[in-house]
Amino acid sequence: MDATSSSPATPATPTIDETAVKALAQDAIDAANLGKQVVTAWKSGGPAAASALLSQVISAGEKDYADLTAALPSIKAGYKTTEFWLTVGVMLLNGGYALVSGKTLPVDANVVLGAVVVIYTAARALVKKTA
Repeated sequence: MDATSSSPATPATPTIDETAVKALAQDAIDAANLGKQVVTAWKSGGPAAASALLSQVISAGEKDYADLTAALPSIKAGYKTTEFWLTVGVMLLNGGYALVSGKTLPVDANVVLGAVVVIYTAARALVKKTA
């Protein structure tokens, strides 16, 4: 047995395919153009003219979703992250305070809580990036 086979497995860093990212960029441009067509159709012919483009919008959305899932590496569901639960906790704190006191938290307190969430999220992102 050689030394490489006995070493612990290191987690693979997810990679993003550049061609898939370019496809996403093109999808964004195509979506903007299609949106302009829908708005123009709505202005010139009303809802009936805009709804005539519905099949194009649906097929573009399906293609965009397929391109997006191909471009992104496997990502943990948002509700499984500490960042999500920290944000939910801050929202519940704000809502609970407003419910009990009949007042909202002062702006300064909301700024501090928002800053804590942002700093924590940024720190976690840096830690995950270097790990």
